Amino acid sequence: MPKFAVKTLGCKVNQYESECIARGFLQRGFELVDFSEYADVYVINTCMVTNVTEAKSRKIIRRAIKNNSSALIAVTGCYAELKSDDVKRIKGVDLVVGNGEKERLPDLAAKALSILKFPEKRDKVFEKPVFHTRALVKIQDGCDQFCSYCIIPHARGNLKSRDLRGIICEVQELVDCGIKEVVLTGIHLGKFGWDLKDRDALKTLLLELKDIKGLARIRLSSIELKELTRDLISLIAMEPKICKHLHIPLQSGSNTVLRAMDRNYSREDFVGITREIKSFIPDMALTTDIIVGFPGETDGCFQETVSVVKEVAFRKLHVFRFSPRSGTKAAMMSNQTPEAIKESRSHELIGVGEIFTNNFLNRFLGRELHVLVERFNEDCKLMSGFTDNYIKVNFKGPSKSQGQIVAVRALDVQNGEIFGNMVFGDEGSILDVKN
Repeated sequence: MPKFAVKTLGCKVNQYESECIARGFLQRGFELVDFSEYADVYVINTCMVTNVTEAKSRKIIRRAIKNNSSALIAVTGCYAELKSDDVKRIKGVDLVVGNGEKERLPDLAAKALSILKFPEKRDKVFEKPVFHTRALVKIQDGCDQFCSYCIIPHARGNLKSRDLRGIICEVQELVDCGIKEVVLTGIHLGKFGWDLKDRDALKTLLLELKDIKGLARIRLSSIELKELTRDLISLIAMEPKICKHLHIPLQSGSNTVLRAMDRNYSREDFVGITREIKSFIPDMALTTDIIVGFPGETDGCFQETVSVVKEVAFRKLHVFRFSPRSGTKAAMMSNQTPEAIKESRSHELIGVGEIFTNNFLNRFLGRELHVLVERFNEDCKLMSGFTDNYIKVNFKGPSKSQGQIVAVRALDVQNGEIFGNMVFGDEGSILDVKN
């Protein structure tokens, strides 16, 4: 049985597509092994959102070649899409496949290896997701926003939404295999359906998915502020199956910097909409992305960002130092920020974020939390999983709880996580999820 390994860099869309690639190899009789092991085929699903991730993609390609110099090395993803000639020049690379051709990778690899006979191919090979407990479901691709720092619209192309019925069938198959939570993802998730002239498509999809029996949770991945309509916020508030967690990129709290970034909202918009969300859903967890050191960001601009972070009281911050991405407008701006200033601002903002993370978690001490159990944590010898508002919870419990939703009493907060005890007796333990 030929062996294959997959390495994924970048976004949740890449993760979803890697799972689809892996499923295709499994359908064709290949065996999945860890990327560090000997394999006949190595697939590297690359990212180039920054120069750093592009360099990391090259490093991982060379690592695969070192693992087995005679293996078939297949490179796909955004780096392969935008810089295919550069990838082809790496000695040892055999296949370079753009984003639109990813699904053909298993067949292309098999053909290159002259493997002609496979088990009978089935249309439905839906085990639990190959790489995650929670199942990712891509509902759209492409982006038309063209922020001044971002290369992704060039790598992913125009908006492309999946067929509604196809998404529902995929989620049903996952639920039939025991999956209790799906994460809807896309390059520009909030514009699902817009290319089909349906701006209510995301709400329609959520209404359809909530009626799938056995599906306990529907989670939205990153969504832009202006796509969070009042109707959508209301639906999230009222529907128990939709997770009370939203990742809304802020990027900057300075209107000057937001205009330079070509973002389509102001700091006042952001504060106002997030305040409205919290008034509807008090336990809502809001997480965000912030870029520090964008060209032209003064100390005053940075402090405006800090003030928005404090006003919104995010559950968690993802802080990135601006990295010029060749081919973007921001990379050509003359007023670049020195690296030392980027580093200083990054450390300051991370520290502010940690304060609000702890404040948010401490609100749940003594409360009973519903946790979808993902794995046994070797470091602390405890089971661990996540609440619907994306709090990681560690607790002592039986191995049979993995993949189940259990009740846990929150007792302590350590390093951005909650520790507690599983609730038994009259209060219940494993929670029944049928509807």
